[in-house]
Amino acid sequence: MEKTNLYLFSGFFMSLFFGILTSSSAQCLPSLGAASGFSIFTNAGAVTNVTSSTITGNIGTNAGIISGFETSSINGQFYNANAVTQNASIDLAAAYNVYQNLTPNFTAHTPAYGSGETLTSGVYYIGAAGSIAGALTLDAQNNPNAKFILKFDGALTAAAGASVVLVNGALPNNVYWIVGGAFSLAAQTNFTGTVISDGAISVAVGCQLNSKLLSISGAISTYGTLLTNVGIDNSSNVYYADADIDGYGNPNIFSCYVLAGYVLNNTDCNDTDAAIHPNALEIYGNEIDDDCNGIADTDAVSCSFTTTWNGTSWSPFLPVANQRVVIAGNYSQSSDLFSCSLEVINDAVVNVPSGTNFFINGVLSVAPTATVLFNNNTNLIQTDQTAVNSGNITVKRNTSPIIRLDHTLWSSPVIGQNLFNFSPETLTYRFYTYDTAANAYSNASINSSSEFTPANGFAIRAPNNQSSTIPTEWTGTFMGVPNNGTISFPLASYVMNGSNYNLVGNPFPSALNANMFLQENANTIEGVIYYYQHTLTMNAAGIFPIGTNFASWTATGGTPATSSPIGHPAYGLNTGNPNNIIQVGQGFFVKAIASGNVTFTNSMRVANQDNQFNKSVTTAEEKHRIWLNLTSDIGNDINQILVGYVEEATQDVDSKFDGLSYGNIGSYLYSVIDGDSYVIQGRALPFETTDEVPLGFICAAAGTYSIKLTDMDGLFLGSQEVFIRDNLTGTDTNIKIAPYTFTSNVGVFNNRFKIVYAQSLGLPSNTFTQNSIIVYKNLDEFHISTKGIVMKDILAYDILGRIIYKLNYIKNTTAILKGLETNHQAVLLKIISEDNQSVTVKVIN
Repeated sequence: MEKTNLYLFSGFFMSLFFGILTSSSAQCLPSLGAASGFSIFTNAGAVTNVTSSTITGNIGTNAGIISGFETSSINGQFYNANAVTQNASIDLAAAYNVYQNLTPNFTAHTPAYGSGETLTSGVYYIGAAGSIAGALTLDAQNNPNAKFILKFDGALTAAAGASVVLVNGALPNNVYWIVGGAFSLAAQTNFTGTVISDGAISVAVGCQLNSKLLSISGAISTYGTLLTNVGIDNSSNVYYADADIDGYGNPNIFSCYVLAGYVLNNTDCNDTDAAIHPNALEIYGNEIDDDCNGIADTDAVSCSFTTTWNGTSWSPFLPVANQRVVIAGNYSQSSDLFSCSLEVINDAVVNVPSGTNFFINGVLSVAPTATVLFNNNTNLIQTDQTAVNSGNITVKRNTSPIIRLDHTLWSSPVIGQNLFNFSPETLTYRFYTYDTAANAYSNASINSSSEFTPANGFAIRAPNNQSSTIPTEWTGTFMGVPNNGTISFPLASYVMNGSNYNLVGNPFPSALNANMFLQENANTIEGVIYYYQHTLTMNAAGIFPIGTNFASWTATGGTPATSSPIGHPAYGLNTGNPNNIIQVGQGFFVKAIASGNVTFTNSMRVANQDNQFNKSVTTAEEKHRIWLNLTSDIGNDINQILVGYVEEATQDVDSKFDGLSYGNIGSYLYSVIDGDSYVIQGRALPFETTDEVPLGFICAAAGTYSIKLTDMDGLFLGSQEVFIRDNLTGTDTNIKIAPYTFTSNVGVFNNRFKIVYAQSLGLPSNTFTQNSIIVYKNLDEFHISTKGIVMKDILAYDILGRIIYKLNYIKNTTAILKGLETNHQAVLLKIISEDNQSVTVKVIN
């Protein structure tokens, strides 16, 4: 116990005493706390015994030895300098201070007591040492609450044969001797009561005591002593006024003895109202602490009270998470709503604005005459897995900007939504499920009566009246009973041909935490999610351009789909990185690793109002990541990969952190683990500059390509360099300075490239030489690349030294000399870098 507790203890009992003494001569005695558990105790000193004694109760010292009791009869235990004695010491000192500060009733008594004297109850004070001789009688006058406190500023001694006698109901528990010095009993003394001494205590031979001997600063010695403590527990009842007769007393009005209308309990917080007491039911909305726990309203029993919206206001209280809510009139508030349950009645129209969330623990019930609309970027979040909803809601969800031939992967947040009615302008044969066995989309099982099924994804082409040239958002509208609880979807897995991809989707009218979804399903699926971003559109022949329509996400991070090519109507749209959120209505692909189900639960649901895809959010986890793009010779992005150093990842295959490449068409870049291609790779921490990451490259069309550093975070934002090592050309290129441009023939190259973080001393850097320049001709135009050296200008000279062509302000590592006419003559090309180095090469048309 700390010193501050000691002061609080003392202050409490002082105020208790003084409050009582103003109204009654009876006193409420302070508790001795842990010290009441001892019959003999000292804070500082030895406890010793001579000859055989009989002691009832515990014996202890907080600083000293205990000895001489080997032949004695002790009905208790010994305690020496431990936690028990430490607490007893503090509590005893506090009680002693309270007794010392009591205002006495009697101050004129001589220092000598006894010799046949009788005392009535009260506080007696002697300002010096005192003594007892002969018999001293304490008369309670038939009052069981009578207290006898005898205080001395000095020592107290009892002569041989002295005795203390209790008569007329006087109780040993109510007798206290507060001694400011040593306390000693001569031989053959009969004594009763609790002694608290600020000095040594000594008991001579043959004494009989019904007492407790307690010292705050001295040794204690006994000598053939018989010591009991019958009826002494150092307690003192306090009674409290119960004006409202509810059985709970007012802690501010009390008495030390029984009075009519007083009770032992002192926990009432309002003694004027019998309905308010610690055992009362907390009523929500009355702003009263009904159950006296210091909290008004919010601790009311969940779902016990109801508040109602009448179309203009709430009554009798504002909605809270643990109470019922009824909406009886039109509602369109933009603030989040919390409730235990929600019932929409009458013909109320509930229009939930974008950016608003409804948090409902239990059931949502919508009357057939009512309307509930959740607009785009809203969330209905329920926590009770067993809650069964009733009645229809409407959920709207906007796509990313799309054109007529684009498909979107959808999943319904409600039960009962017909597929064809969902997008009535879409051609009926453009609704698809995914056939895992065939590794292809299929519409064979879809007809006019087909409905969305929970957690199943569907591919639906844009409506036929959508513009074919101008990308715009399209709003999907779902109507039905909102899904809730545990929802499972059976996975298909075909190991023989490796077609283990399944099209699933978010089954709830709220966003999901992607990481929680993957963790809960780690036994049945890979730890990667593939989103279809429809950034690439097939041509008239039904052929997609080079790249991928799929964005990928793992716990390492996300990569976007290929951006639409330069000149395409959707160029610059729909290419954000996915984050840790699976949005409402979102379908996506997962790869099965075992038979079983993929499961969605309420614990995954989150409030998020982002659009379909967004760049990865910042987390508290340690992550150091780089995003690399493969680009074509005209600057179009082909695909992006991510390599990240993250907590818990290893250099081997980690399902949680690594994502296989998926949905690529034509040439693409990837990282390599155990011979497989990965779009996302997590690697172990701590980061080491000696680490090397093998890259693979599939070249579907010979030509010039570039690898550029698109984004980075963590330590890569600092001075840490990132190089592409080309084992074919024997070069290291710092892609933090400029992209690495290279030429390639058709083929699969798993050993040509690496990511390294320290340049090899045996490899050349970006020094500008003729070896840095690659020139080739395609479609009568010269294509120039400089292996990572950024060009500023190119000058073309004929054989007479005349300038016949200029290309200025290039600021790139690739260039095309459009309009250069050479008439099949030799041409000298002077290439000037950004740092004004120049190299001249000779080319022949």
